[in-house]
Amino acid sequence: MTVGVTKKLIEEGLLDPSLTTVVLNTGDGLKTLDAVAPTSGPTATIRPNLDAFRAAGLAR
Repeated sequence: MTVGVTKKLIEEGLLDPSLTTVVLNTGDGLKTLDAVAPTSGPTATIRPNLDAFRAAGLAR
């Protein structure tokens, strides 16, 4: 919904697309799983520990 509203604001001329706009999506995505499932998948499957997190390249 957040991205959809942002798109609508741009289309209505209320946001300037040449400027940087920060959009905060604070949801967990559980309501949109069906919408994104056909084009998305896990980027990493790891064991639930810090070493596995780091080994997957997900931590600095």
